[in-house]
Amino acid sequence: MQIITLSFWFKFLLVCSSFGIAHSDNLTLDSNNRLQGQISAINQAGLVELATEISPDKILIKSGVVRKIDFNSNASPSSELSNAFVRLINGDLLPVTLVSLNETKLEVTNRDIGLLKIPRTSLKSLSLVSNQKKIIYNGPKNLNEWIGNDAAIKSWQFANDFLTTDGPASAYKEFAIPTNFSLKFTLKWKGDPSLKIFFAETMNLESTRMDRYCLIFNSSGLEIFRESSKSNHLNAVILMPWATPDHYPENQLAVEIHVNREKSRVELLINGEPKMGGIDSISNIPKGNKISFLSDAPLGITQEIGYIEISDLSDSENTNILIKPEDTKFDNLVSSNGDYWSGRLISINDNLKENVLKFKSNFQDEPLEIDAAEITAIMFAKADQLTNFKSSNDYALKLQDNGLLTMTSCVFLNDHVSAEHQLLGPIKIKKSGIIAMEWIRPEIEDETKERTEK
Repeated sequence: MQIITLSFWFKFLLVCSSFGIAHSDNLTLDSNNRLQGQISAINQAGLVELATEISPDKILIKSGVVRKIDFNSNASPSSELSNAFVRLINGDLLPVTLVSLNETKLEVTNRDIGLLKIPRTSLKSLSLVSNQKKIIYNGPKNLNEWIGNDAAIKSWQFANDFLTTDGPASAYKEFAIPTNFSLKFTLKWKGDPSLKIFFAETMNLESTRMDRYCLIFNSSGLEIFRESSKSNHLNAVILMPWATPDHYPENQLAVEIHVNREKSRVELLINGEPKMGGIDSISNIPKGNKISFLSDAPLGITQEIGYIEISDLSDSENTNILIKPEDTKFDNLVSSNGDYWSGRLISINDNLKENVLKFKSNFQDEPLEIDAAEITAIMFAKADQLTNFKSSNDYALKLQDNGLLTMTSCVFLNDHVSAEHQLLGPIKIKKSGIIAMEWIRPEIEDETKERTEK
């Protein structure tokens, strides 16, 4: 069995590029080069075992050389649909089917992991899914699908599934967006970012004024404004001046915007957590279908946009999910009509009552039994969560259905992965359920820790 050294990479990549390797996994190396082959194993030491068409023997790739693996799974879609998303206190997200909840643990199943018993102390939130959402767009897949004027679009590059730029740039695309929709994307940056994201925008190249929304992220914070074709005045819908780039020491931000044009309402989630909702008080609600990305940063500032998803948003999913800071010492239920209650969630599916939540409100003596279909989100009390918890992980696994788990150890064997999770303990995951695997480098975690402690 061969062990590839760094001096061999260049020749190896040239040979690989001349072969069409069917159903291959894609490896991104530390040098930003790419490699294709079939991953057969990853051992405890991080060595990757790779089968390629250019070698009769499997090749071992040294630990520290591979940065990310995108897996090519041929597994057919499962008929099992998740009905909830669990958010753990370390930020990990897992699509699940609810089994039950009591005072000590939440029991769920995941189609690629099986039954999980999650301690209540590890739970941050639970989002209930009423139906399968309709995805309008998921990308970017390449640079050509986004357009703009020649100079601006050429300023964007496409790398590692992200649009990336080192200075001023713009790109836009028009979609068949429904009346109520969700826009999700992930931002990454190096330096002092300055980004504008326009949405619900009408294609109008002749006018500088139009009806649209604009998210602005820079050193002044994160804001969402409404522009009007009848006024030069910008109307603030959501203002978060504290959400400056240095507030996020990992230089990364996952943004989710819910837009209900029927009710003139916009909701904002940051890193999977609800932050703020606002009402658009201006008439003539934006009816456009255009999404635009604009970088105002000077040359030398790196900014990336990826994991872009646009989906249909039913009325039941588009809720006012702002939780007041003073309520975090209690459990909070968020209803489909935008109301929320503080108190104690006693159980889910107790005594064989399927899809029923038992909840003790702060304003009533007796517990209530609530149909799960009426609830869209549950925020668990911070008082119940583990204290002094410090995340320390080596691997990040991107799972089917938008799941993400970070692991302290990860071993690939045949058709499954044996992994160790800080909160869930040892788990086994079907290899077909993993979309990508990324190495978390110790030096990055050290830098993050230093910035957090300052």
